[in-house]
Amino acid sequence: MKKLIIAFLSSIFFFAVPIFAKPRSVTETSPVAILSITGNKSVPWLEGNSPSAYEGALTGKINEKMNRLSPERETAVSRLDYAYDSFVAAFGKKEGASIIEKELVASSDAYKKCLEGTPKYLSVRAGATGLKKLSDMSKKNARGVLNEIGAKSAFFMDFEFWKVRKNSKVLSALVILKVRVVNDEGKEIVSKRYSVESSSGIPISGKSYNTDGLLALLNFTIDEAIDKFISDSFE
Repeated sequence: MKKLIIAFLSSIFFFAVPIFAKPRSVTETSPVAILSITGNKSVPWLEGNSPSAYEGALTGKINEKMNRLSPERETAVSRLDYAYDSFVAAFGKKEGASIIEKELVASSDAYKKCLEGTPKYLSVRAGATGLKKLSDMSKKNARGVLNEIGAKSAFFMDFEFWKVRKNSKVLSALVILKVRVVNDEGKEIVSKRYSVESSSGIPISGKSYNTDGLLALLNFTIDEAIDKFISDSFE
């Protein structure tokens, strides 16, 4: 069943997102600015026919109270900060790559004016430290931010984090990554999704497992998802 669910998710992503066959030049898109990195706070089990890691506002508040001591929920922001660092490290290896510092983005007057309120689900999502929780912004706002900070493109990343029972004894991590990139005119130039399951796993007994082991698996899988995106999208 788990394999069918993952295949179902992957097929949705393949047909719902435009695929750009030709990778973009790094120099064409640099300097790049990461404007938002968001993700679910908890790490749910991948179960059911059409799973979603997006909590509603009420569900999110209930889960916050019931799971306030959950290490998975407590490390939500750290996970997204790790994703930021992972992207910076991977993209920075590309010849000609340049990334605007997060502090410069956050201090931009145009960026400060951007609102986080749409869509509503973002209010219960975690966001990387120092960045707003944005799924998109108007072309006008994008032009304003990128012009002010001297960037050629803006990145919006959203993650879903899952735990998956590979079999009765092994637990794996699943990371779903959605990335949108717009140019300095605010036009979308890349839109991609990746569903990546960890190649390794950790022992599980019933629903008991080592939390630190799962968190490490998630980080490794974040790296893999980001590497796939960069490899597919940029020369």
